[in-house]
Amino acid sequence: MSLKTINILGQEFTIYYKRDKKKRNYIGKCFPNANKIYLVDALPQDKLEETFIHEIIEAINFNLELKLKHRQITALAVAIYTVFKENNLQFKK
Repeated sequence: MSLKTINILGQEFTIYYKRDKKKRNYIGKCFPNANKIYLVDALPQDKLEETFIHEIIEAINFNLELKLKHRQITALAVAIYTVFKENNLQFKK
């Protein structure tokens, strides 16, 4: 995945791919106030794509004040990713 930016609800988010040198307990992080998404770049492609969807949902949740719980965001990300995979849809520009 080499995407550098993504438009989410009319706002341009910058995507940063980072090595997890400190072994944090997360593999992706969204900072909606700063329009930034961080992803750990050493993930397998499938996990990277699923995590990316998760962080997009985090941004949507914040901007629309949906008040989804983290487990709901995780469930939605897994479900959406599964639909993409099972239907051979790909993340391509």
